[in-house]
Amino acid sequence: MAFFGTCGYIAFGDATISPISLNLQGESAAFVQMALCLAIYLTYPIMMFPVSDVLENLFLSDARKPPRSYCPSRTFRLIIVLMTATI
Repeated sequence: MAFFGTCGYIAFGDATISPISLNLQGESAAFVQMALCLAIYLTYPIMMFPVSDVLENLFLSDARKPPRSYCPSRTFRLIIVLMTATI
């Protein structure tokens, strides 16, 4: 991380803006910002899986029994996603 910041400071000097991606211009800036958005979007399910798994085991002890218990499990995950999206 320090290496990345140092490279940004070397490239842009004292005029470096705090989020380093704001220093880029043109199509490369749009590409980098879209790539960051995509990375965050695709990382969210990976981060939320352990959370939902622990909370399901805590609150829905029989949620692992197929097939009729899929609905409570899916509803619980939907509620978690909506709660974190509003925060």
